[in-house]
Amino acid sequence: MDSLGARESMLASVDDAVMAQQRATRARESGQHGLFGTAAAPAPVAFEMRESEPWSEEERLASEYAMLGFYVSGHPLAKYASRLQELKTVSLAEIDGQRNGKEVAVAALIVGVRPMRSRKGARWAIYTVQDMTGVQECWPFPKVSRSWRTY
Repeated sequence: MDSLGARESMLASVDDAVMAQQRATRARESGQHGLFGTAAAPAPVAFEMRESEPWSEEERLASEYAMLGFYVSGHPLAKYASRLQELKTVSLAEIDGQRNGKEVAVAALIVGVRPMRSRKGARWAIYTVQDMTGVQECWPFPKVSRSWRTY
């Protein structure tokens, strides 16, 4: 859809387009007719696209994720792929194949947090994490959750 124009300009112009359409609808519903008593044909609604500063890659990806719930034109971790390979991180797609009890390093984004309380009243959270291969839920113990303080 990027071939239709710059996303940032289209988003900045949405309110103007809606207002122009509302004005045209009100004019059409006002009961005014053409010069010879015939209803005028609906004319195309015109408005000017606003100029807008180009978005950074982070802004573009954040808007994609906010609108769609997934990334389309890239992933925020893609620019760190070579560094993550050097650090020997395990992708979320490979995590199920790891031996139980083995310590692994994962590089992922926290995309969701659900605050919880244990039976004893301790606060903890369920984290939804995402990397370039998938999404997983992470259930840290309350002691670990307290040290993260993200809820």
